[in-house]
Amino acid sequence: MPKYPKGILGVRKDPKNQILFSFSARQGDEWPSDDDDDSDYRPGNGSDSDYEGTSTSKQSQKRKIKHTKTKRSTKKKVKQDNDKCTDKRTRPNNTRDHDHPAFHGEVPSLPTEIWEKIFKIIVQKDGALPFLERASKVCKLWKDISVQPHLWEKVDMSFGWMNLNETALRSICASRLGLCKELNVSGCKFMNHPWGVQAITDNCHNLRAINLSNCKKLPTGSVDNIVSSCKLLQDIDLSSTTVDAVSQQTSCNIAEKCGANLRKIVISENFAKNLSKFLTKLMEHCPNLEHLDMSNVKWQSGLLYDIELFQRKCPKLKRFFSSNNAGRVQATQQDSPGFPNLEELSLATIESNRIVTSDFVQRFVKNATKLRLIDLRGCISDTVGVVTTLKDIEASNVEQLYLARSQVASCSVLDDILCKWRHSLTHLDLSWNNFVRDTLDVALNQMCDYDGDLKIIQLNLAGTNVHMDILKKVLRKMTKLEQLDLSSCRDLDRG
Repeated sequence: MPKYPKGILGVRKDPKNQILFSFSARQGDEWPSDDDDDSDYRPGNGSDSDYEGTSTSKQSQKRKIKHTKTKRSTKKKVKQDNDKCTDKRTRPNNTRDHDHPAFHGEVPSLPTEIWEKIFKIIVQKDGALPFLERASKVCKLWKDISVQPHLWEKVDMSFGWMNLNETALRSICASRLGLCKELNVSGCKFMNHPWGVQAITDNCHNLRAINLSNCKKLPTGSVDNIVSSCKLLQDIDLSSTTVDAVSQQTSCNIAEKCGANLRKIVISENFAKNLSKFLTKLMEHCPNLEHLDMSNVKWQSGLLYDIELFQRKCPKLKRFFSSNNAGRVQATQQDSPGFPNLEELSLATIESNRIVTSDFVQRFVKNATKLRLIDLRGCISDTVGVVTTLKDIEASNVEQLYLARSQVASCSVLDDILCKWRHSLTHLDLSWNNFVRDTLDVALNQMCDYDGDLKIIQLNLAGTNVHMDILKKVLRKMTKLEQLDLSSCRDLDRG
């Protein structure tokens, strides 16, 4: 179809009879016109173009001039900024600059000794990896510093910062881990191969601590080789490893070869055939033992506790974790120094545990004046009451008390226990206990009557019969409270 030349509102344009049309645009806005695009548009005397030339065209020209000036001023400003940056880079070092200069890919020129001290501070705080691996890619100076063995004393490879094959692992162990003291290879795949273990035994003779947890495919004899080669070992973590790693022969070799150096050993989440034999060997050869974790260990033969002998042979014990372990306790022996340095005790259990009785707890915490953590969750087998013995404990500054699903529900001295340690408690767990009448409310009420500031950070009352008026008082008094669990508290107001 032929295109008919039409003007505004579809009216055919006539050059002899021009139509003047205006939208009365606001001042400062220029309404666009498409007359220039029309093929039949021819301006003449007295036409729209002549009229607009006197006003609109002048404004348009002013805007164009202003826009041009703005562009020129912007280019000039950018050029001045570039000149300033150039001046800053070429400025002598003794001049002061209050603004922080941009980094241009060059490391500040500091003496190598200063850089070594900076690296050492970072490594002591965060470990060698991943910092040293990333720093070695910055420049040649940092690469030379990052490979120095004295910076690789604490190495954590468990997060996979380095993808290591046999050649790379042997090279790193030979060049950087000669002075390593703490090595974490938890879950590392290269520990599934004999060459991974050999790289450590051949080069890391100064190790004080090694973490082999979650290495579920350790070659047979790996732990024996490591203990034989690293004769300064003080800390060994074998949690969730192989049966061979915690076998009777291996555990006995650990106790015999580490001897008095051994401070900490963790064998939790494993299967052991004879745990009593391992405990006996620790008593014979490791008098400086401070940390023992046997939580969730399954064994074939029962565990026999000789508490008083344990106290005499390992008097420096600070942390003892034996959750979900059952066994037998030998008869009481009078001559025992107790555990005067004991700080943390965990005897928690999921199922009924006959070993955790009031007699066991009373004998184990003898002279434990420094006790800070007590975990008796699930201890409900003793008719006398395990929790009742807590009021007679000599420790005066217990910070963490966990009594979930325990006999605290029927304990008549709960208020005495909470009042005894209310000045020091930071974590309190009384969850899933159906307290008799108002036992819980009375205990919490007396606890909140303390004149000083309560230090409670975490409070777990889930599944209890706490009431709203007591809860309000607790919230007003515990100003440092960060976590509060009230799930399944049916006696609280809904909403």
